[in-house]
Amino acid sequence: MTSPLLDQLRQAPDSAARAAWLIRLPLATILRDFRDIRAHLEAQKDSEAVAALEAEFAFLHSVRDLRGYQPETIRFDVHYFRAALAERARGKEAQHHA
Repeated sequence: MTSPLLDQLRQAPDSAARAAWLIRLPLATILRDFRDIRAHLEAQKDSEAVAALEAEFAFLHSVRDLRGYQPETIRFDVHYFRAALAERARGKEAQHHA
């Protein structure tokens, strides 16, 4: 992991900071650096972030239907994990403002 974005992940002090990082991460970075990101999140034992990353990866690699949409189950997973990450990240921001 050598890019500035991935350095930010390494410096994230806790799960809330990792969630904030992942929710803002460009999707192209997920495609390029999936293995490195996953390995780091696994080393941190952040299973929810790993699941969110895998959902995004599946979304990016899924075959779209004739309307141009990914399968509903994949869209649901991405929505669910993005909401969960955002909630975790907001909890961190709320602590900083209190």
